Amino acid sequence: MSFPFIKAGLLNGEAVMYLVSEQKIDSEIREIQKNGLNLENLHKESFTIMPAYEWYLEKGKGQAKTIIDNRMTLLKKKQKAGFKGLHVVGEMEDFLNYAKSKECLRYEEALGRHFTSNLCAICLYDTHRLDTEQFTHLSKSHGHTISKDIVGQSIM
Repeated sequence: MSFPFIKAGLLNGEAVMYLVSEQKIDSEIREIQKNGLNLENLHKESFTIMPAYEWYLEKGKGQAKTIIDNRMTLLKKKQKAGFKGLHVVGEMEDFLNYAKSKECLRYEEALGRHFTSNLCAICLYDTHRLDTEQFTHLSKSHGHTISKDIVGQSIM
């Protein structure tokens, strides 16, 4: 569940971007509201939900540098609008759905080097769609992993 992360960002005065599969946008909005976030009362710039495909593969062209540049541009825009920073929740399924796993791994590896104190992100994966090598690569890219399937297990 990424809702506590979303709520924490909003309560801290940060903008939040939620990237989810297009088919799930309406159900995710309902779920967010069910979890106590009234999206109608938020400043319109504070919360953005959009299709992950649009952000990663259309606008970002599936390229690590382009996606990261877009994210840094968005962070600057949000700071200019008065937000302290940016919280991002991104479902990564579309990389896998469109056979872009190599691009995804490159992106995840590069992303860790571009975090600042005002940028925080959670990348959501269905670990059953990753092989052991991919999972290990992702875990090493970020330095930590949260998964109900590996609690208490070393992944390095």
